[in-house]
Amino acid sequence: MELAVLAAHEHRIDANELPKLCHSLAVSLPQHGPDTLEHLEFDDHSEIPYVYVEVLGKGQKATVEKVKHARTGSVYARKIYKVSPRSRNKRKAEELEFKNEIAITRRLARHRHIVRVVASYSTSDTLAVVLEPAADSGDLKTFLALYPTVVDQRQKSSMLTTIHHAYGCLASGLAFMHAHRIRHRDIKPENILIHAGSVLFTDFGVSRDYSGRADSATDGVPGAFTARYCAPEVQDQGRRTWRSDVFSLGVVFLLLYTAVNENAIVELAKSGRFYVYLEAIRDEIEGWTVDGEVVNCLSGMLREEEGNRLHAGEVLDVLKRGGGKYFCVGCQGEEGESCLLFIPFLKLRLTWISDIGAVC
Repeated sequence: MELAVLAAHEHRIDANELPKLCHSLAVSLPQHGPDTLEHLEFDDHSEIPYVYVEVLGKGQKATVEKVKHARTGSVYARKIYKVSPRSRNKRKAEELEFKNEIAITRRLARHRHIVRVVASYSTSDTLAVVLEPAADSGDLKTFLALYPTVVDQRQKSSMLTTIHHAYGCLASGLAFMHAHRIRHRDIKPENILIHAGSVLFTDFGVSRDYSGRADSATDGVPGAFTARYCAPEVQDQGRRTWRSDVFSLGVVFLLLYTAVNENAIVELAKSGRFYVYLEAIRDEIEGWTVDGEVVNCLSGMLREEEGNRLHAGEVLDVLKRGGGKYFCVGCQGEEGESCLLFIPFLKLRLTWISDIGAVC
C-alpha cells in the first residue's frame, strides 16, 4: 500500500500503470467466479437456481427482487429485465445495454461501496443479473425519509453515523469510478443502497466506460437521466463531463445534510428539479456552519458552471480534513485515514489525459 502511494506521489503514471495502481489502492473483496463470468441461458424457468423471496423495487425497465440460492441458501438481489421476444433488433439493443451494465459493475467490483455481480442469465423473455448484497435497509431515499420519524435514540444515533460516513464512502466510490474512466450518469438516492449501515452505489444501466478514449466529454441530446438530480448542463444538452456526476452527488450530499439540519429551501427544491433552485440553495449554504468540511464540499460541488466544480478527488481531500468522521471503519486505515484518499495523487500524475479537469 505504501509503495503504491509513493509511486503515485513520486512518479508520473502512464495509462498502462493506472489499472494496477487503482486496484492496489482499492479494498480487496472476494470475487465470485472468474473475471470472464459465464452467462447462462435457461429454456425452462424451473432450472433457474434462485428462489423468489420478495420484490425490493420496480423501475421503468426492470424489477429488483430478493432471491435465495436454491442450494446454498445465500441471499441476493436479482434485477430482471423484460425483453422483446418478437423484435430481434430491439432485443439485440436490450442485450447490449444489459451486457454494458454487467461489464461496468464487474470492473468496479473491488470497491467496498459498489454492488457486485454474482451471476447473470437469460430466458426467452427475460434478462437477469444477480447481485450482492440484497440491501437490508432499502435505498437512501427510503432511509432519509425514515430518519426524522425514528424515536429510539440508539437507532437514531446509528442512522446518523451512517449519514456521516456516507459522505466519504460515496466520494471514494465516485473517485474510484472516475479513476477507472467510468461515468455513472444517474446518481440519485434511489441508486444508492443501505446495507449493514453502509452505502453502496448501484444501477449502472446508463453508465459509460471511456477507457481508451482521450476525450470523455459528451454533448447533444443525453441518454436516459433523472432530471430532478441532474446537472444544469445535462438538462441543457451542453458539454457533460465527470463533473456532471459530481453535481448529482452534490445533490445527494445536500439531502444527507438537510435530513439532519432541516432547511425550507431544500424542502421546496425536493418538489422539482434541484438545478432550478440552485442560486437560492447556494445562498443558504453560505450560512451553514455545522460539519464545515461537508459545507465546503457542497459549495464546490453545486456550482452552475461545470468547469468550476470540484472533481471527486478534491471532494475526498476536503472530507479527509474531518478525520474518520466521514468514512466507515472499513474505509479507514490503521491510523484512521481512508486507503482510498490517495486517489487525488492520480489527478496530478495522469500524463495521458490532456484535460485533467475532465478526468476526475
